[in-house]
Amino acid sequence: MPQKDTALALARAARSFISSYTEATGGKGLLIPRFPLYALLDEPGKSFSSCRIAAPEQDGGQFFFPVRLTHADGTVQELRIVFAELEKPEEGCKPPLPSLPELPRRAYEGEELFPLCPRVFRTGRIEFCSGSWEVWDERWHKLPARQ
Repeated sequence: MPQKDTALALARAARSFISSYTEATGGKGLLIPRFPLYALLDEPGKSFSSCRIAAPEQDGGQFFFPVRLTHADGTVQELRIVFAELEKPEEGCKPPLPSLPELPRRAYEGEELFPLCPRVFRTGRIEFCSGSWEVWDERWHKLPARQ
C-alpha cells in the first residue's frame, strides 16, 4: 500500500490516463476506475530492499502499474496495481492507448514521475466486502536511502 504522496501521484496518473482514453474513443470506450490502488502480496510481513512502480501497461482489459519488489533476501516479486478495467467498447472502437507524454510526467519539480521508487510503504492483510475494504495487521516499511 503506497503512502499518501505516492498514492496521490498514482491516482493523478490513473485519472489522466482514463481521461485520455475516454477522449480518444469519443466516449465509446469506457475505462472503469478500480480502487484501492494496492498491489496484493501473498506474504505481507516480509522485509524489502527496494520497490519500483513503472508506467501504466495493459493486459487484456486490465490497466495497471507494474510493481517490482525486491525482498531483503534478494528474491524479486512482480506485482500489479490495477487502476482501471475496460468496459465493453462499442463494436469497431479500438482507440490507441494514451502514450506516456500524455500522462503527468512529474511528481515534483525536476523529477520524473515514472518509475516511482517509494522509500516508504506499508503492507497488511486486506479484506474486501460489500464494495469496501479493511486493512489488518499493518506494517510500515522504510527502505534505505538511495545512493
